[in-house]
Amino acid sequence: MKQENISFLKNNFVPLLRKLQPGQKGKWGKMDAQQMVEHFRQVLKVANGKIQLPLHNPDKERLEKIRTFLMSETLLKRIQGHRF
Repeated sequence: MKQENISFLKNNFVPLLRKLQPGQKGKWGKMDAQQMVEHFRQVLKVANGKIQLPLHNPDKERLEKIRTFLMSETLLKRIQGHRF
């Protein structure tokens, strides 16, 4: 992970979360602030292994490609017609 990202998580993330109001709408998407925080909490539980999810694609070759992409700094391509 880039030092810039680590610094953001350590120094800026929590103060920004504290500014949120439960019903506050996001700049994009359908979730409000409370839903976003709950979603993030679940993602962290998956990331640290507290929640185990079944693999949707057990093909080892494809799984390795996916893992490599997820661990990279490669940006997602914008999907035509999708707003974010």
